[in-house]
Amino acid sequence: MERTLTHDRWSVYDRLTKAFHQQCLAHLSRRCEKLIEAARGGAVHFPRAVLGLIDRAYALRRSWRGHRIGADELAVHGLALSCDLQELCERHLKNPANRRLGKHILKHAMSWFWFLIDPAIQSINHWAERAIHPGVVNGKVWCGNRTWIGAQAQATLMSIIQTAKQRAIEPFNWIRKAPILSQTSPRGNQLRVSMAFFREKRGRGLAAVSANQYRFTIILRYGRLNCVYQSDVSRLSQ
Repeated sequence: MERTLTHDRWSVYDRLTKAFHQQCLAHLSRRCEKLIEAARGGAVHFPRAVLGLIDRAYALRRSWRGHRIGADELAVHGLALSCDLQELCERHLKNPANRRLGKHILKHAMSWFWFLIDPAIQSINHWAERAIHPGVVNGKVWCGNRTWIGAQAQATLMSIIQTAKQRAIEPFNWIRKAPILSQTSPRGNQLRVSMAFFREKRGRGLAAVSANQYRFTIILRYGRLNCVYQSDVSRLSQ
């Protein structure tokens, strides 16, 4: 089954050819706004026109959510907007910054208004960026994991915690009782989860928190590798 990725303009995503793509409109809007601020004379017309098409796309989605148009009509309008955007970018653009933007838009011509064709997806990647934020911070703090096994173990654990949070389930209680954590790996090593609690200290580089909060650390021990995921939660009974 083919899925849709909502993402920014990082070129790595272009290699995922078996997926549909929705380029983040928030990134495109901010880029147009910066061009308008720096533009002089007629150079402002192109980014303003792009923002106008984005506004029309959001107006169409509001109409669909308000049951004023159907999903089929929404998809037709989405294809029409994609054609209008492509026609706009194919014009002769004298300003170099506008030409670069137009070239970038044409490279992903069908990926800007895909959320109108598939209204179940989002038009921006805000939630995706928030979901991977802990992993990004981990990479900056200790330069990632030392092995691919450790990276896979961390990804599994973070996925479990994030899924629990999205379902309004307290991650600690769920993990403590979850039977999935007793399964064995293909190499015969058993996943062992230990919970360690310690009171948050007020020190350099640490934000002050209320006295009734703890930081819990879930240490996933896989062979010689320790993968750590940390989160601040309300105090739990010992």
